[in-house]
Amino acid sequence: MNEAHREERLQVRGGPRAHTRIVLIALAATATVLVFFAVATLRNAPEAFPAIVAIAVLAVVLDLVWERIRPEQPAEASPAQST
Repeated sequence: MNEAHREERLQVRGGPRAHTRIVLIALAATATVLVFFAVATLRNAPEAFPAIVAIAVLAVVLDLVWERIRPEQPAEASPAQST
């Protein structure tokens, strides 16, 4: 699989088959599952809950740091736009 094809597969909303409604339903379902997981963990294993929160916060912080230190990449036209 070449690099251009891999990038094309990673585009969620840029593809012709990604419908906003389906993406929003998937995000809502994911958020619902995470909330149920958090509540169940808090009730059944409260000692593990701070670790889950810490991991979530660490993930957000690392993502923000990565966005700042990542070198700028030139914008390339997708194969569909270049024809």
